[in-house]
Amino acid sequence: MAADLRALKTLLWAKRRRLDGLSAQVQSETARRDAAAGAHQAALTHHEACLMDVAACTDRIDRMVRSPSLVPQDAVTMRHVKDGLEVLAAKAAEGVQAAAVQLAQAQEGLTAAVLALQRAEQQIEQLEDRRRRRLVEMDQEAEDTQDEESEEAAVARRLAQARSAAGPSALDDDREAAVAVAEQGA
Repeated sequence: MAADLRALKTLLWAKRRRLDGLSAQVQSETARRDAAAGAHQAALTHHEACLMDVAACTDRIDRMVRSPSLVPQDAVTMRHVKDGLEVLAAKAAEGVQAAAVQLAQAQEGLTAAVLALQRAEQQIEQLEDRRRRRLVEMDQEAEDTQDEESEEAAVARRLAQARSAAGPSALDDDREAAVAVAEQGA
């Protein structure tokens, strides 16, 4: 019985030690998720800036074309600039997608770490509950044993009082009764 309690105590100790590592993992995964969220936001901002540059370049080309002082060579140059800006915007869009994937992976890692921590905490609670129940059972068993011993002692006292009151002939009667019971059993 005491071995059960020692085993539960050792198991609880091991689970609690594991809890520290799981808590650290949750913190690490939270930091990773926060960093991925920051990178995703930065990628979105960069992509929006690239799109705004493309739009500004398109507006400038439109103004150049409408201008009476149009220099065709400048319009061609601006067209090449716009093409370069569109390539940058496309790369920025790829960066947004990559950052979104990293953010999703980081969120999955955080979710897994939180679930592992919750599962470990639940196991600890169950073990503590089991240990408490076992302690209550042991206390009840000890009380039952003590009650039985008290009853036996009380019966022995009453029997001794009855024998002492009956005198020495009662002892002979008890011996004769015990011998008779033994002979009948044989």
